[in-house]
Amino acid sequence: NEGGLRKLTMLKLAERYRDDRRLKDAGSILQAVNTDEDGPLADEVRLQRADIALRQGDTQATIDQCRQVAVSTTVESIRKRSLHLMGRAYEVIVRETEDSVQRKQHYLAAVKCFAGMLPRAGRADAVSTASHRGAK
Repeated sequence: NEGGLRKLTMLKLAERYRDDRRLKDAGSILQAVNTDEDGPLADEVRLQRADIALRQGDTQATIDQCRQVAVSTTVESIRKRSLHLMGRAYEVIVRETEDSVQRKQHYLAAVKCFAGMLPRAGRADAVSTASHRGAK
């Protein structure tokens, strides 16, 4: 269908921009892609958005997008990629967090992601943005 072809073309262009480190351009293109529908193509767009967010230092946006994909996708390979990317976001938070209790929570969340399990949403996610930004 025409909508799917348009999304796929925009996704490929955004990938190209991302690979060229033109993150702002890639992000703008991906924001213009409608992801209201579920499906593998929408999941790919969300994962691209999450990857760009991580490259820009927005770990919470990465975690949120990846969690949405991991919960909603029916494609196991996409679920695994979303969990791996989420784990990388938690790794960044671990490195930037000074509080040992919060660091441990984020470390355990990363471990779960890399093991293919979705960490529980809640306290670790809620404190991640505030706690590691304060440590910068």
